[in-house]
Amino acid sequence: MPLDPLWIQEGLLYGGLLGGALLDLLTRRISNLASLGFLTAGLLAQTAAQGGSGLLHGLAGAGTGLLLLLLPFALRLVKGGDVKFLAAMGAWLGPLPTISATICGFVAAGVLSAALLVAWPSLRGEVLANLRAVMLGAGLPPATVEQRPRHQTVPLGAALAVGGVFTRLLGWGA
Repeated sequence: MPLDPLWIQEGLLYGGLLGGALLDLLTRRISNLASLGFLTAGLLAQTAAQGGSGLLHGLAGAGTGLLLLLLPFALRLVKGGDVKFLAAMGAWLGPLPTISATICGFVAAGVLSAALLVAWPSLRGEVLANLRAVMLGAGLPPATVEQRPRHQTVPLGAALAVGGVFTRLLGWGA
């Protein structure tokens, strides 16, 4: 009995999400090669499933993912690997589910941030100062991810992958 192509496609999607999440958790970096491979596989899967319209759907999803994190990247709030990983996710999910996955991913990142504050109370003063600055209209200071120990940073790519899994499993934005 041959494998159903839909199962193969879903397996590749979840494998790519898991791979990106693990890279981010272990190294706090998602390589260009990993994102490019995930993006290419997504566009090929969309094309194989739906032809030219699938390719356009995948490109629209990738563009949506790119646009959603472009401003935060320009403000140095997220890193380039997160932007490219979300674009690759978008190629698999399409435009509307990419928006849902991003929102869910940001919620997951908030939960991770709260866990970091519990684990490292020394970060609380910095977080409160940043919140005060935002509330008073001063904005956030430039990101200093390179200065913080890796275990005290939020792996946004992993959180976005969680958002992608929930979005796909629950059919959000479909």
